[in-house]
Amino acid sequence: MFESFESQSFPPPPDNTSINPRTTLKSHLTHLRARATWARTIANQSQELQNRIDTVNSDIVVLSKSTKIALVNLGNVSRSLQRAFSDMEVLAEKKIATRRTLLSGVSSGVKVLNSIKIHPIFGKEEQTLGEFFDNAEMNKAVEACTRTHEDVERRIAELKSMMLEFIHQGEGLKQEVLAWNVDSMKDGGQIKEISLIADKIERGNILREDTDETTVTSHP
Repeated sequence: MFESFESQSFPPPPDNTSINPRTTLKSHLTHLRARATWARTIANQSQELQNRIDTVNSDIVVLSKSTKIALVNLGNVSRSLQRAFSDMEVLAEKKIATRRTLLSGVSSGVKVLNSIKIHPIFGKEEQTLGEFFDNAEMNKAVEACTRTHEDVERRIAELKSMMLEFIHQGEGLKQEVLAWNVDSMKDGGQIKEISLIADKIERGNILREDTDETTVTSHP
């Protein structure tokens, strides 16, 4: 979006070391013409530089406004995400709590099964319902479910931490960007003043040339 912007060097003014009280009028006029050309060059280059600065400044203003709008929208999305995550977190906690309650009742449930006798009419070798279950396998299943719940809780905590950090950084960046104030860079009238100086030198040079021609005509 930004154009290449490099520092511009201005030409030095014409050398005036040869101008002194004994310098001829012709040398003075030559030096004055050089001064006029130099002043006009400086004025043109200064105006061109100011135009480039204005263009870059306009691009910065556009980018600043676009960034502010994007960050405001990001803030709205972040708040919606936070509300949705809070609802999901509450739901997950309820489900995990329900499953933990069920798991905590496994041991007592097995004890109950061990107390229920099987009637001989069923022709089973087992004497109680509890004997149909392998306690070691059941304990492994309980431990596996417990680890799964702990892993889910850990992932939810990590995701929540990442989300809150993202929202925090986004809010900080938004506040910083919203505080930006892009000021236009004005030349303060210097370019106009340089142009006026160039005009005065050029007019003075023309008047001097006209005077010289009149003098030459009057005194052949």
